[in-house]
Amino acid sequence: MTEDPKHQELLNQACQFVERMVDKKIASDDESHRENSRNQSRNSLAGILLVAVTLAVGAGGIIANGYAENRDRDHQALVEANARKLEIISAISGAITGIRELRSLAMLYCNENKTNQEIKNLNIERIKRRYELIKSTRPRLHFFNEKFRLLIQDFITWEKSVVNYCDPAAPNEMEWREKQRAIEAQMVLSPAQIFTNN
Repeated sequence: MTEDPKHQELLNQACQFVERMVDKKIASDDESHRENSRNQSRNSLAGILLVAVTLAVGAGGIIANGYAENRDRDHQALVEANARKLEIISAISGAITGIRELRSLAMLYCNENKTNQEIKNLNIERIKRRYELIKSTRPRLHFFNEKFRLLIQDFITWEKSVVNYCDPAAPNEMEWREKQRAIEAQMVLSPAQIFTNN
């Protein structure tokens, strides 16, 4: 059986056409496969980056929250320390004011003759007020500096040295106030952090 050359040529052309189509399909499939692989890699990389960014943002939020909590706790501790400082200053200042008050009351009766019992009662009250100052100061000395301790000792010694409030040579009200102001100023200088409950 002989084949017609035209027929043979058409058959060859058809085969070549089919081969080209198959090659194109294979090439297309390879390209499509490579493209899918690239897309999958990109999607995987994007997913990993998304997870990393999410973790970083979450960690940053946790750190920021912890910092804010510490800052709030530190602020609250400072507020409490300031309140404690003011309470201590008020107690010590109040004890000094109590001594000045007794002096002022005694001054009202300077022109009157006092019995021995009245003088004794006044001296007992002076001792009580002095010890109120000592009791309010002694357990709190560690909050203040050495200058404060010296000022308190000086004040107590100075107050004891005033034998008679009515004596013209006795310290006047301005001197008493100045002594108290110096002590109060020294107390105010102590940093609030010292007054924490730690």
